[in-house]
Amino acid sequence: GKTVQALAYIASSIEKPAKVLVITAASVVPNWGCEIRRFLPGAAIIDDPRVIDGMAGVAFVVVSYQTALSKGAALCEASFDLIILDEAQFVKNTWTKTAAVVRRVKAGSRLVLTGTPIENSLHDLWAHLTFVNPFLRRPYARLLRGIPSFGRSAAAAEVSKRAFSSLIMRRIKSEVMGNLPPLLERVVHCEMGERQKSVYDRTLATFRHLLKSSVAGRVPTLALEGLLRLRQCCSSPALLPSALNPDKVESSVKFALTESYVAESAALGEKTIVFSQFNGIV
Repeated sequence: GKTVQALAYIASSIEKPAKVLVITAASVVPNWGCEIRRFLPGAAIIDDPRVIDGMAGVAFVVVSYQTALSKGAALCEASFDLIILDEAQFVKNTWTKTAAVVRRVKAGSRLVLTGTPIENSLHDLWAHLTFVNPFLRRPYARLLRGIPSFGRSAAAAEVSKRAFSSLIMRRIKSEVMGNLPPLLERVVHCEMGERQKSVYDRTLATFRHLLKSSVAGRVPTLALEGLLRLRQCCSSPALLPSALNPDKVESSVKFALTESYVAESAALGEKTIVFSQFNGIV
């Protein structure tokens, strides 16, 4: 939806010829190309920002954040009518190298697209707002100096609310989809089976041994990997590399329980969406 709305804005409000730079997540770059060809079939999509000045009509340069970081010099040499940050949660604060590069790009207008304007702290929101409105950078710097722990401060939240309440439209579910039932949360605790628990215990023992015998510099990395592997094992031992699961145990109480809930919903003609941090098997 955000992509199509942005293209509609370009088609109706941006004077032609127009040069547009889109910076987005690598996984979304192909989608932008498809949507541009579908909804703005006359627009050009080019790879080299240095030749965009000679293009007629609407010309797009669509790159990932990683590409923008590696080719920042070429982007900063060009001049655009509009720059769009899509999936802007990738620019989480104003101190990252990516944020520094996108701020240096010359553009007449700036647009931020994100479904999560605050993912970690207030810094996320201010990173977006100071990109779109560069004049806010100095007030933001003063607030950082004046309010301790700005990202999670109640005082900072109140200041931000007063400053931007007129710029933000918030709609709650009951206002736009009154036919939906209220949210119901149910926490289901499940115990691992014997084979899954055996793999979990072996993984835990392996990383405890590695942590005890490792040099100090590797401890944080090993600890984080150990936590990741234990979480994977809780979902399904099949997610683990073969070194941690040599017997190729696949039994998973979570998976079995999820299958039973999905089967119940299917029998009632309901639709089910399953969210998981791990969706592949090693």
